[in-house]
Amino acid sequence: TTTVSSNYVGRLDSRSRPRSAVVDRIILHHTGDSSAAQTFRALRNRGLSVHYIVDRDGTIHNPVTEDKMAYHAKGWNARSIGIEIVNTGKADMQYTNAQYNSIKDLINDIAVRWPSIKADNQHVLGHYQVTTAAIGKWDPSPNFDWSRISLTGHILLADLGKIPPREEGYT
Repeated sequence: TTTVSSNYVGRLDSRSRPRSAVVDRIILHHTGDSSAAQTFRALRNRGLSVHYIVDRDGTIHNPVTEDKMAYHAKGWNARSIGIEIVNTGKADMQYTNAQYNSIKDLINDIAVRWPSIKADNQHVLGHYQVTTAAIGKWDPSPNFDWSRISLTGHILLADLGKIPPREEGYT
């Protein structure tokens, strides 16, 4: 079982899930910044939310309980658990070993609580996989190594013909 951080960053907006909702996906995001506190403020200011924020040191924050619907992936919120990974998204910021370990443990822990979620490529998705625009959502960034969370052969951004912004250091 993963230990959720006792470092309180606060609560974010959420609402009850529709009764008919079957929670069957986990969606990973990168935050676009470099700390959980920045992420929390940005989400709150934009009226967005996630269930978990994984900080650079691997600390897991839980601003929305899993029984609630968070606002992180339009069209997918009712059926998913959202995880933000603290990372600027820039090519020169690597994800940390502590983050990979915490993400893997957290995914496995969520899968135990939600029988309709498996820790596999069909149930754990990148935000870029659940959006239709060719340009736009590209998180987690291309330098996220899916194999580090035991998801080899995962569909990558490039596999979908999507490209990250050049200004983030990707060519």
